Amino acid sequence: MRHLNYQHLNYFWVTAKTGNLTAASRELRLAPSTVSAQIRLLEEQLGYLLFERTPRGMLLTDRGRAVMRFADQIFVLGEQLLDAGDDPRHEAKRWARVGIESHLPKLVATKLLEPLWRGDRPRRMVITEGRVNTSIKGNP
Repeated sequence: MRHLNYQHLNYFWVTAKTGNLTAASRELRLAPSTVSAQIRLLEEQLGYLLFERTPRGMLLTDRGRAVMRFADQIFVLGEQLLDAGDDPRHEAKRWARVGIESHLPKLVATKLLEPLWRGDRPRRMVITEGRVNTSIKGNP
């Protein structure tokens, strides 16, 4: 039976979120070479590359983007588990999952979502950026 090393997945996730090894290493308080080596181990375990390494930095591959979506869900659930209080029924109300069309300007998306994280009951968010699937039956 295979087991996923969640520490390796976390290093990948932080690197993908921050956009580069240097920023991820600072956040994780590890050397860039350590983070890179752990990501390579995850890639070896999965059997495919998660990042395309370019002179401009590390870009997620298609499979890397798919793994990122899983990692978002896994780590949000982990945070919810740690945040669970006396009444777990109310915990889910503090989280919002939002999909943003990739062509929507970031400033517009930020302004639209601002009420969710500001105010008297701020929410934590998982934001997924991508293309809207127009092939769904019933869409024009």
